[in-house]
Amino acid sequence: MSAHGCKTSIRLTWCMPLIPDNLVDYRMPEDYLAAYSVYDVLASTYEDMFERRNSIGLDHVPQRRYTTFGIFTPRPYMEFRLNNNQYLNLGKALTGDLEGLEGHNTFAFPGIESMKLSFRLEWPGPSEEFFSYHRQFNARDSTKHANSITVGKLVQTIAKEVAAFIEGRSNYPIYEYKWQVGRGHIDINCLVLLGLEHVSRGSVQPVLAVIR
Repeated sequence: MSAHGCKTSIRLTWCMPLIPDNLVDYRMPEDYLAAYSVYDVLASTYEDMFERRNSIGLDHVPQRRYTTFGIFTPRPYMEFRLNNNQYLNLGKALTGDLEGLEGHNTFAFPGIESMKLSFRLEWPGPSEEFFSYHRQFNARDSTKHANSITVGKLVQTIAKEVAAFIEGRSNYPIYEYKWQVGRGHIDINCLVLLGLEHVSRGSVQPVLAVIR
């Protein structure tokens, strides 16, 4: 058990939110500012999901959703399984412990044209603030055909970027609040990955939870 109280020995995988089939081919309408957002629908599925699963001690990280102006067709919400279990522990992913990850060697972004995507976090801070983090990563590999990176590579990239965010925040003043990250607070071993959203044409944002 870590200083924060999370149990790092639990086997965890990606969470499977219940997303209506008609959201897969969702296209932003021209009058999208006045339209009901697909992301509002997705957010409601997360709330329902946690109501059903709060007995296992997961606490949804209430990130601010990254938004940008412009019309784009979002890729489907990404879902993963590890040995048919749910949730993926980022501490294990960071060390490469992904044995049993279904689709490990399949393409994460089939048909993608961009070489890079931006990874984004909007971490909750004290007094209703949010700490923004973003960094570009390679969405395609360095082979002759420049294929999409694999699911396994994507999961490790997400774990690496979340760990970098936590390390970076450790250089700032310590706030005693629920979502404080760093030694003695929330660390990489306490975090699980629930999914990944395509939040703008060139950006993705993870959906995370803390093991309490």
